[in-house]
Amino acid sequence: MNLKVIIPAHLASLRLKEKILIDIHGLPMIEHVRRRVLLSKEVSEVIVATCDFEIKKTVEGFGGKVVMTSNDHQNGTSRVAEAVSKIKCSHVLIVQGDEPLIHPEHINLMVKSMLNNNKIKIWNGITSINSIDDLNNRDLVKCFVNSKNQIGMCFRNNPGFSGLKKLNKSIFKIQGLIAFKKNFLMNLVNKPPSPYELAESIEQMRSIENGNQIQAVMLNKSFSSINNLEELKEVRNILKKSKLEIEILNTIKHN
Repeated sequence: MNLKVIIPAHLASLRLKEKILIDIHGLPMIEHVRRRVLLSKEVSEVIVATCDFEIKKTVEGFGGKVVMTSNDHQNGTSRVAEAVSKIKCSHVLIVQGDEPLIHPEHINLMVKSMLNNNKIKIWNGITSINSIDDLNNRDLVKCFVNSKNQIGMCFRNNPGFSGLKKLNKSIFKIQGLIAFKKNFLMNLVNKPPSPYELAESIEQMRSIENGNQIQAVMLNKSFSSINNLEELKEVRNILKKSKLEIEILNTIKHN
C-alpha cells in the first residue's frame, strides 16, 4: 500500500472566519493537525491541499508540503482528488484540518484496517455516542453501522425512538478521517452529487447512494472539530488541562 495523507484546507469558513489559521497555544490550527498526524509511525508525509496562498505560506513556513488546488471545490473530498490526481499512490487518507485533537493512534487504527481489508474501497473513522445531546446535535454527523461493520446510512437528526443505551449499539459519530483507494476516489468525485448528499450536506452519502457501503473503523476516543468560538475555547481548555494533550502539545511544538 502506497498511502498519501492529505489535509484539505481553505480560508472561506462560514461560522468561524479563517479558522484554519487561528492560533492555538502558539501554532495555527492546521499545524496542530499536520504535526499530530506525523506522530503516527504509519505516516511518512502529510500534504496540505489548499487554494489559498496564505495557507500555503504558513504551512511551508513550518516546513510542510502544500499542493495548490482550484478555488471552486464544493467539498474537501473533491479538493483532495485534484491534489492526488498527479501523485503516485494507491490509497488516500483524508484528515480534516479543523480537528486539532486528533491522535496518532487514530491514524494507526485507520491504516491497520486498510491493510487488513484490501478488497474494501472506502473507510471512515467512527466513535461511540455517549450523550443524548450529541445524538440530537445536527452539527454532528451520525451513521448506522450494520453487523458487517459497514456504514449503511448517514444522517444529522436522531432517527430513533429508543433510548441512548439501545441506540448507541448501532448509531455512531462520524469522525473526520476518511480513506479511499485512489482509483475509487477519482471515480466517485466524477459522479454527480447524490440527492441525500445535497439535502443533508453529507459527503459520505454519494458513495452509499451509488451502492458502495463504507467500512467503519472504530476509534478509541472521540475528537472535536472546531466550528465556532465555543468549540475553539473548549479545545484550548483541553490542551491546557489534559495531561496527555499537554504532552502531545509540547512534542509537536518542538518538532
